[in-house]
Amino acid sequence: MLATDPIIAVRLAIPEHVLLALLFPADNRWATLLLRRLLRNRIETAGLTVKSSDSGFQLNRSFYLFTVVERPAGRALAAVQEELAATGLLAWAQIAWRDQDELVWRLSHPKAGIFDRPSQEEFDADIRLASETLERIQKLQQSDGTSGQ
Repeated sequence: MLATDPIIAVRLAIPEHVLLALLFPADNRWATLLLRRLLRNRIETAGLTVKSSDSGFQLNRSFYLFTVVERPAGRALAAVQEELAATGLLAWAQIAWRDQDELVWRLSHPKAGIFDRPSQEEFDADIRLASETLERIQKLQQSDGTSGQ
């Protein structure tokens, strides 16, 4: 098998709770984008190159992918785990890496369990929702006479 660049994934599962809702409101997609940038920057600050990064879903159920150049991915996994701990999100996070030899996700944190990777149907539904929302925002901006720029 050809050697491929390591892929790291993170899945957050912040429970719905009245106390947590103040810090983690539902449907917060902006925070997902910010966390992706923060984690990517943290990996790069550790001296690693991130070839690509992606994210989806609202923060409380968000999913992140990072393709890094260095093999094995241990330093990148450690950097992500450290940043999630520093931000207080580690308790609700799963961190995994893609085992390209066996084509499975292996958990780095927590040490046991099954990685909760979203299904293709979940991805497709999220993309549709994001596209519809963007269209509504653009119509709102046009009706308000603003371009958002």
